[in-house]
Amino acid sequence: MDFYFIPDTCALAVHIACHEANIPLQLREIERSPTGLRIKSTTALPSDYMSLNPKQKVPAIGLPNGSILTETQAILQYIAWELAPAAQNGDLLPKSGLERWRAVELLNFITTEIHKAFSPLFNPDMSSKHRERAIKDLGRAFTILQDTLGEKEFLNGQEISVIDCYAWTLLSWTRFFDDVDLAEWPSLPSLIPEWYAVLDDI
Repeated sequence: MDFYFIPDTCALAVHIACHEANIPLQLREIERSPTGLRIKSTTALPSDYMSLNPKQKVPAIGLPNGSILTETQAILQYIAWELAPAAQNGDLLPKSGLERWRAVELLNFITTEIHKAFSPLFNPDMSSKHRERAIKDLGRAFTILQDTLGEKEFLNGQEISVIDCYAWTLLSWTRFFDDVDLAEWPSLPSLIPEWYAVLDDI
């Protein structure tokens, strides 16, 4: 399966999820250029990413029918409900009942409250006032996430799920900022072993 990614982005969540499900990937690194994103190549000229994915975002994966699936949440759910069972590697999300919708609820929370709050922090022109507010928003979200984790090993229980893959990826972004610290939320860094970070360098 073709996997389009940029290192140090939310695409890492998809990489981790595929690793957990033993889904082989054909890595297609995307690089930034003056004309937009392009597919990096060591054997040929870089190819245009816009024609493949007009959204010009990562991650993206290639589907069996030749089309492209985008958006982190959609890809993670596709992996959990379509690819992982086919690989006979267990469930990376509950399949039915209230547990399924609680899992979707938590994925949405991570997207709207953590991912969204982190994104403007990468803007060097962000005002100090807006930055302070974004960091406070992150803190509130971190508290909810830690309360959700409680005494469990993983966010959705005792088994890893794509929720953990996504949460850990975003939490790992704290390493980019001196003013965002997880010290107040000591349970969060332990969600997924640190060795997953090596996937972001592949």
